[in-house]
Amino acid sequence: MSAPSAGRHAVLPRRSRPNGLRPGSRFLFAAGLLSATAACQDPTGPVLGDWRGNQPALNSFYQRTTELILDGTPAATTGTYHLIRLTQDPTFGAGSGRFLRWADRWTRETVRDTQGAPHDGFRLRNAPGAEPSLYVLTADQLLVPVYNEQHPDLSPAARRIALYPLPRTSWGYGRP
Repeated sequence: MSAPSAGRHAVLPRRSRPNGLRPGSRFLFAAGLLSATAACQDPTGPVLGDWRGNQPALNSFYQRTTELILDGTPAATTGTYHLIRLTQDPTFGAGSGRFLRWADRWTRETVRDTQGAPHDGFRLRNAPGAEPSLYVLTADQLLVPVYNEQHPDLSPAARRIALYPLPRTSWGYGRP
């Protein structure tokens, strides 16, 4: 085998390259690694709250796990919401869940309960069909879904399907 000419670069066989990467692929590998770790960062803006809970599915007998994240400052009157829902159907096995991710705008409004007491309400714009579009924030920071806007129910029975606030220090807080 002859030696490479002076104007040409020697190319090492693939097996003798360190880590087996082609010279141009190192940049792509580093960019992919950085983008994969970006999901582990803190939220990109202020988060009003992150709530999770189990709610009954309206069109089946099975529970669904719901997470609702409201982006915005504590005094904000509008912002972006992120709704994540998983409905499990045990009839078809453990991997048979229906998964939904939805994002749009929310607005804050005053909602009066059946006794006339005012509460903060969060209206979800363009919420999916089976989702309540209005949630009431109680004094103990629960988000209670409102299914009948004429008579919002904040009774103990309604609080059983409320979404509970996550501590700000919990893993994944504010990240959809």
